Amino acid sequence: MYKHFFKRVLDFCFSLVVLIILFIPLLIITVGLHFANKGAGAFFLQKRPGTKGKVFNLIKFKTMTDEVNERGELLPDEFRLTKIGQFVRSTSIDELPQLFNVLKGDMALIGPRPLSLKLLPLYTKEQVRRHDVRPGISGWAQVNGRNHAKYSEKFANDVWYVDHCTFATDLKIIWMTIRNVLNRSDIGSGAEDMDTVDDLHFGIRLLKFGSDYPVIDNYKKGNAISSIYPNANYYACGRQAINDLIGKFQWKRIWMPSYFCYDIINYIKTTGIKVVYYVDYPGNDDETSIGKIQFEEGDVLFRMNFFGFRGVRTNKTIPVPVIEDHSHDLVGEWPQNSDADFCIASLRKTLPISEGGILWSPKEKKLPLFPKETEENNKQP
Repeated sequence: MYKHFFKRVLDFCFSLVVLIILFIPLLIITVGLHFANKGAGAFFLQKRPGTKGKVFNLIKFKTMTDEVNERGELLPDEFRLTKIGQFVRSTSIDELPQLFNVLKGDMALIGPRPLSLKLLPLYTKEQVRRHDVRPGISGWAQVNGRNHAKYSEKFANDVWYVDHCTFATDLKIIWMTIRNVLNRSDIGSGAEDMDTVDDLHFGIRLLKFGSDYPVIDNYKKGNAISSIYPNANYYACGRQAINDLIGKFQWKRIWMPSYFCYDIINYIKTTGIKVVYYVDYPGNDDETSIGKIQFEEGDVLFRMNFFGFRGVRTNKTIPVPVIEDHSHDLVGEWPQNSDADFCIASLRKTLPISEGGILWSPKEKKLPLFPKETEENNKQP
């Protein structure tokens, strides 16, 4: 009962009260950071995976400037970290804006810390369980080693919390968090500590993804992406997914966005389908353009989530089958709440791999079957 109801109620009430009490101090810090950061702003957003891997924008105080060198590259962190930023970071005040995430329901006060999206495909089935609860501002892993704990220990502690999420446990973590902040204990130096704590070799495995291509097997074994799209087909590349769909359903005409990759357009034309265009590009309202299309029997509409900037779209009023391309935001809000007939994505656009494609049906329609292995296919030339 606590884990699924009372915890959320207490999180909301506590966060609201703390934000009201700290409004003036937080306002002063915000103004101070704005000027110290030389116009770079007082806040920054990071995309992080939340409950069940759903992506949200995590809010933090911005502690560094955006100063660059003569080549336009950001200066090293030690040159951009301001004095007030160093104080805000060392006292963990930079985490306080996440109380707004708690109010919204993206986070809890206590839970596993939300990590980088790029680590999702590296998780084992057991490690993915850390996403069974809302991520927290502090957690069991943070009060048991924080930045100095090895990754294997952090994940073990996160999963332990999922299985032992009680009011008493949360009170204990809150007390230990306050004690650690006051003592300024277990504060590491960030990236410099990576070699020490990364006993799961995440860094090396991310580098290998670009050439070794082991990620598809990982998904099939029950890791993060397959838990979001459990009935998906995987391909060597995204355009093969389009090819299979056109081959299965034999559509006569496909409506494509006017702003799209010419190579893929030319590839689609080789399937024999007629390609026509509607006006759409980044920043455009595609719903207005789609509303002007005169659809015919045998048509299919192709929609694009340009660079992941678009919010959730609906296809309820569209009278023909719809394919959505979510290559730029594979695990965002739109793809996870899509009502399209089919969704595709090129995996290399959002994941650290060299190639790969994925196809799934939000409406649970039958997907194209892969060619069956036969004795004839396996004959050596």
